[in-house]
Amino acid sequence: MKNKIKKLVPSKIAQIWRNHLLLRSSKHRKIFSDGTVYYGVQSEDYEQHILSVLQKLSSHHKTFVNFGANTGYYPIRLASQFDTILAVEALSENYIVLTKNVYENNFSNKIICLHLAVGNTFKLVDFYGGSTGGSLISGWNSQTTFNESVQLVKGDNIVASLIDDENGALFLIDCEASEFQVLQGLEKTIASTNSTFLIEIPCREFMPNNEFNPNFLEIFRLMAEHKYVSMLVNNDGSLTSLSDEMINKFVNENRYEGMMVLYQKIQQSL
Repeated sequence: MKNKIKKLVPSKIAQIWRNHLLLRSSKHRKIFSDGTVYYGVQSEDYEQHILSVLQKLSSHHKTFVNFGANTGYYPIRLASQFDTILAVEALSENYIVLTKNVYENNFSNKIICLHLAVGNTFKLVDFYGGSTGGSLISGWNSQTTFNESVQLVKGDNIVASLIDDENGALFLIDCEASEFQVLQGLEKTIASTNSTFLIEIPCREFMPNNEFNPNFLEIFRLMAEHKYVSMLVNNDGSLTSLSDEMINKFVNENRYEGMMVLYQKIQQSL
């Protein structure tokens, strides 16, 4: 049903609707039970299984890095558990709300906000769609409407001054089908630190034409080369170790839904 709706609704109309929802939510002040002030489309119980995993992992690192930070839900909710947080968001309309959330919570001395896209090179790139439907990939979530041009940078370069020892940082990467390119631009950090990576990896859902993610296996291969083990994050927050057989099965069965995958160096444990 979702796919039929996407085909019937033009990309521009979908973008206008998402932008309307973001604009409306950005004017509505929420106060969560932990005292967090938040403007954005997410509610307090948004993806609690992901938040709980990040909270458990916070004891391993002093720094949290969120690529694809959107309006800052995770940086704001986790601010008390890290010394430094880097929130990077490519889309201007989200970035404005992100900085508003940081300011409203008096986290300006802890959360660094950057209006950039992250990838494997340096250049200006096109961004398609908007709000939670935006991506560097034309056709992601059926969005083909050009939104803006954004500066693309390598992750290694923007985190170098924040990661000052081999313990590295806790990374949350949610870049709407650009995850492999993000990891390519982070390979020095991946190789030389004991960082932890929680990555949303799409399969067919939201991909252009529902085609299986062409970089799916490459993500796992890159991380395995640097001695990272992979674990699937389940909906209840539990973890399932992923074997090569299981990973290949996702491809062979042409899995539809995406997944959250946790990567840790072999000597680390949750």
